[in-house]
Amino acid sequence: MSGLLFIIGIITVIAGILLGFMTGSILGFILSVLGSLFIAVIFFALAKALDLLEDIQAKLYKTAEKERKIEKLTDSVACARCKQLHDSDCTSCPHCAYRPS
Repeated sequence: MSGLLFIIGIITVIAGILLGFMTGSILGFILSVLGSLFIAVIFFALAKALDLLEDIQAKLYKTAEKERKIEKLTDSVACARCKQLHDSDCTSCPHCAYRPS
């Protein structure tokens, strides 16, 4: 999506330059190019903001995954026989079927 916004910004600049040439005057050219540059900067800023948002979202997802792993480890107990970690809610070890008395 950010790539599309970047391409739209470039197309806006090109269209502004072409429109500026079509006006036939220096003032028309300058105003057209400045207007298109202003709009293109907005598209470029939106593309950059979207990239940053995607990076933040990816980092939040990784952090949530780590928190789930930590939570799973803190709720785990080691089996007395095989020493494998399993959920503390289990009545028997899912690895070796040992049932503590």
